[in-house]
Amino acid sequence: MGDDPAKPAVAGPIELDLTAMEELADGDSAVLADLIATFVRHTADAIVNARAAIGAGNSVEAARIAHTCFGFTATIGITAMVPTLRQLERAVRHDHRDETIHLLAEWERQFELIREALRAWKDRSNLT
Repeated sequence: MGDDPAKPAVAGPIELDLTAMEELADGDSAVLADLIATFVRHTADAIVNARAAIGAGNSVEAARIAHTCFGFTATIGITAMVPTLRQLERAVRHDHRDETIHLLAEWERQFELIREALRAWKDRSNLT
């Protein structure tokens, strides 16, 4: 990780590699900033919606949310959350309530770490 701006330092076991997002942005810092903002907004909304679906006992919707989120997250290269999201999707589909609650909390924890790392990276990179 070190001082490489493409790999923000993150407390805990999460590493980020923004290479995929940088490639998608094709050198355009505004597009990169938009991809990061979209990831943050999409994930924050997904967590809220997954929590509501789980609370309402709507396992189909909760599984769909987790699946969609891990697809989007993997596509932009933020793969640290993918294993948790896949496990969450399975736990919800198999009605493993305790595991589902644990994985939802883990997803939120990972997202907060990633959001902070992205914020720090954007600040260092002077992205708007």
